[in-house]
Amino acid sequence: MFGDFKLILNVGLIFGEVMNNLIVWLFFLATLINLARKTSPKKLYDKDGLFPRELLNLSGVMFLSYLLSLPIYDFSGLKFYGFFISQQLVYLVYDLLTIFVVCNVLNVLSNKAKVVRFYLVLGMTINGLLFFVVHICIINAEKGTPFLPLWMVDFYFYTINISDAVMVISLVLCRDFLLLYKLKNMFIKRSSMLCSS
Repeated sequence: MFGDFKLILNVGLIFGEVMNNLIVWLFFLATLINLARKTSPKKLYDKDGLFPRELLNLSGVMFLSYLLSLPIYDFSGLKFYGFFISQQLVYLVYDLLTIFVVCNVLNVLSNKAKVVRFYLVLGMTINGLLFFVVHICIINAEKGTPFLPLWMVDFYFYTINISDAVMVISLVLCRDFLLLYKLKNMFIKRSSMLCSS
């Protein structure tokens, strides 16, 4: 019985590693697509003939962030001044640093880049919250409390991967394909109208 569980766990770990590398590869492809759009002499990709450099910068930052987070297994499982460092905690730190760079360091002025930045920050926020929850569950498991329920593992896996896919798609399409940015602006506009009246 326990041998089957180890086999499933190892297959899950291998599949998770494959998904990590696939997402990094997709961010790399999104960066190459945006580089090709930026350097294309005919500007085939935009109606107005302009492709903001900001999109290339956003895709490059996302690719570097995910690429640098690949070898984090060297840091996970350590204790630093009595504080347990899990793989999810390191991912959380990477997401927080990337959100900081995307929001505060990169200057985003074009509407396309604002939409893409919104999707990137939303995706990294969702990922970060899930990383934090799983990190807390791992800390509780270290103290002897039961580990993650099985539904949470599936929810974590699918949500992280869907969120990463949405970020890659937003970098490639460069538009509000889920209409979440429009919904956010409509919500802000309505709330400001309510506050002013």
